[in-house]
Amino acid sequence: MKRTPHHTLFLLIAFSGCEGGPQLFEDAAYERGMEFISYSGDHLWYLIGTLGSGVAAGDYDNDGDPDLFLLSGSAILEAYREEADEHADALWRNDGNGVFTDVTAQAGVGRTGWSNGAVFADYDGDGDLDLFVARHGPNLLWQNHGDGTFTEVAEQAGVADPRWAAAAAFADLDGDQDLDLYVTNYADFDIAVQKDKVKWFTDGLKQFPQYFQPAANILYRNNGDGTFTDLTAAAGVQGTGRSLAVIATDYDLDGDLDLFVANDIGFNDLFRNDGGMKFENVGFESGVCCDAEGNPQATMGAAIGDYDNDGDLDLMVTNYGGEYHTLYRNDGGGLFTDVTRAAGLVSQETLDTVGWGIGFYDLDLDGRLDILSVNGHVVGDMVLWYMRNLADLKSEKIRQMQEEAFNLGADQPKHLFLNQGDGTFADISRQAGWAIRRPRMSRGAAFADFDGDGRIDVAVSNKNEPAQILLNRMPSKGHWLRLDLRGRPPNVFAIGARVQVEAAGKVLVREVHAGTSYCSADDLILHAGLGEAAAADRVEVRWPDGAIEVFPHLEGDRFHRLTQGAGGAAAGGVAGK
Repeated sequence: MKRTPHHTLFLLIAFSGCEGGPQLFEDAAYERGMEFISYSGDHLWYLIGTLGSGVAAGDYDNDGDPDLFLLSGSAILEAYREEADEHADALWRNDGNGVFTDVTAQAGVGRTGWSNGAVFADYDGDGDLDLFVARHGPNLLWQNHGDGTFTEVAEQAGVADPRWAAAAAFADLDGDQDLDLYVTNYADFDIAVQKDKVKWFTDGLKQFPQYFQPAANILYRNNGDGTFTDLTAAAGVQGTGRSLAVIATDYDLDGDLDLFVANDIGFNDLFRNDGGMKFENVGFESGVCCDAEGNPQATMGAAIGDYDNDGDLDLMVTNYGGEYHTLYRNDGGGLFTDVTRAAGLVSQETLDTVGWGIGFYDLDLDGRLDILSVNGHVVGDMVLWYMRNLADLKSEKIRQMQEEAFNLGADQPKHLFLNQGDGTFADISRQAGWAIRRPRMSRGAAFADFDGDGRIDVAVSNKNEPAQILLNRMPSKGHWLRLDLRGRPPNVFAIGARVQVEAAGKVLVREVHAGTSYCSADDLILHAGLGEAAAADRVEVRWPDGAIEVFPHLEGDRFHRLTQGAGGAAAGGVAGK
């Protein structure tokens, strides 16, 4: 890829720094070999260009290092078509220690067009990770041949839906051990119609999401033969809004996987799995549909994790400017409470930012889950200026609605919150260094230990700017474990497995997810910070088929592969209960 002015600016900032103090993350993409820009062209505010694209982490070549799949958008106007065609989705192989090589051409996965989200998962049960790409139709399913190459098989598999898909999650939702697929669709959006409609900026205001009807989501059941069947209507999971993020998780600890779906400008959905591929939407009853005052929010990203170490998984979502990014504490019994303000997560800066990718991870290895989110407004600085100053702007309501969220401009800093262990978080964003504080128009975020040092890093996609690999340089507060779970075929990578790590009196709960954050996917390898404990006394795994095994005394600061059938029998009960 040719070097752009963005790279020159990137290097100048990298060497000069933005603020004093420690650099808690190192933006190492360029020096580690990665040059990638997620394109979103036209230089006009088309709705499809505002959402940007995500990023997926996963070990596609089974060499123990998490690789990356980065996504790109396109352009609507012919004037930008040639420029857009220079930007395609790209697969970057991790050659160890976080050094990346572009293997897109040899892998055969370099498609152009409007790609939004991606997720790695072994849908065919052959032991290597395949790749699903959600896009403005048709969607793509890349089958991994295990030799570094892929074949696109979405049409043959029955998942090449032509609508505007945003994200996806793989999970065994019917208990037959095959991985089913849930795809979120955003809105009914016809590119040809928009191309003709938008001639002036004032017409462009009609590109707000609420001017477009939501598109129903899709649930595909895996038939076990490489094909899928659409069971959306029968399962009751069409969704109620313009859907973005989705996470499959056992939030109620009943042994099957449920679906949380984040909706833009509307109430979120929580589909409780009642078995037999039947779901009930309990978003309102559970408390995750809206904020504490009952207001629906414009939710983009989502993360799940046990931040208070009480044995159940809590939920954090990112929202639009003027709305705080909401922390829902899981109180058990299927109920959540919005504890965002009490947790210290609301400030003027968080209200000013538009949040997208997010992760719940123990970034300093003290045994508690921290929060890192990436931000960026939906429109460019020139459009913001017009919306503030255009004399004949017809809608004063829109003007007022936007103004508070524009304080930081289109490029915005990231947020880093450290868990204090008492139910609160400390915002250390301003002390984290230039990699966190430098404003970007960020979208997707995928979390993994890219350089193999035991600390969780993050890959970030930015609109029309270079992607970032933020390597964690935080001072360590303890030891760690990386757990690679391998279940029985066809769910080889144990997606949906639940793990309890017991160390020095603490119990840490982790779950394997294929599909997280915003239009993104984290690495399937589980991570746990142990604090001062040099080893885990006991690791209990509830495998996707319900079997429970115990792995005693796993040494810290190590990578462990836990294979189903190699552990000891549990004393009884269900892991996590």
